[in-house]
Amino acid sequence: ESKNGVINDVFAYSNKFDNQYSLVIYNNKFANYSGRIHKAKTINSNHEWIFKKLGEAWNLHNGNSYFVTFKDMISGLSFIRNSADIYQDGLTLNLKAYEYAVYTDIEEHKDTDVNIYSRLNNKLLNKGTKNLEREKKMILLKPLLLKFENYLNPTLIINLSNMDNKEFRKFSPELKIRIEDFFSDFADWLK
Repeated sequence: ESKNGVINDVFAYSNKFDNQYSLVIYNNKFANYSGRIHKAKTINSNHEWIFKKLGEAWNLHNGNSYFVTFKDMISGLSFIRNSADIYQDGLTLNLKAYEYAVYTDIEEHKDTDVNIYSRLNNKLLNKGTKNLEREKKMILLKPLLLKFENYLNPTLIINLSNMDNKEFRKFSPELKIRIEDFFSDFADWLK
């Protein structure tokens, strides 16, 4: 569904095997599409076809501390979305003319005490990435990398390389302090 109503030229098929979900989407028109998939048609316990919210069909939590990750098999990119957003408003899609996507590895995660999934979701802003795990590590390492940059920045390294032995000996106590401070901060960060 788009802001202009239901789009009949975009086809979406969701499938489930055990607890694994997939979603295939195809834009069958020479026009770009931007909108959301709100509902999924599913079979209830009486073997009748019914419509459910996509979040219900995927058994998602309707809470802001849960996040869904998935991979597009066509582009090779992985994505993250807030579970409550999908549950309440559907899954946001942007497809170019005749573009399609095949989402697999659809998994829900409860956020951690350091809010890594929330931070990852805010960083990516609905964009895909080749490696979600690497992005998570970069978020966790960012404070340490900033400290490293502060203690051993490129300007300092260039200045050191341009010094003669006498100048370096004068500067080496400051460098030693910077390195000790960095490793002290690193040890604190590891705790």
